[in-house]
Amino acid sequence: MLTRVRGNPQMDNGRSTIERITFQHAFTLPGFDRAHRPGTFDVRTDREPLDLSWDAYRLTTTILLVDGPELRAVTVRREDLDEALRRDEAEQ
Repeated sequence: MLTRVRGNPQMDNGRSTIERITFQHAFTLPGFDRAHRPGTFDVRTDREPLDLSWDAYRLTTTILLVDGPELRAVTVRREDLDEALRRDEAEQ
């Protein structure tokens, strides 16, 4: 499940978005050493402007905020995150 959440205006500036995603089942992503428990997570996506005559941006970073003993910011590929969400929805 994906819910768009408006970011903090100081952080947002039109180039970053914050989304809240929910996994109903344990999930894995490349770089994770084991499955992560289900839950709701914030995802920050940063973009940089392209040098064009109209507004256009290129995705530069996608960060998944993962809690546990400490809050961690894990850089992930957007494609891997979208695939994990599709797998999670298919398990229902």
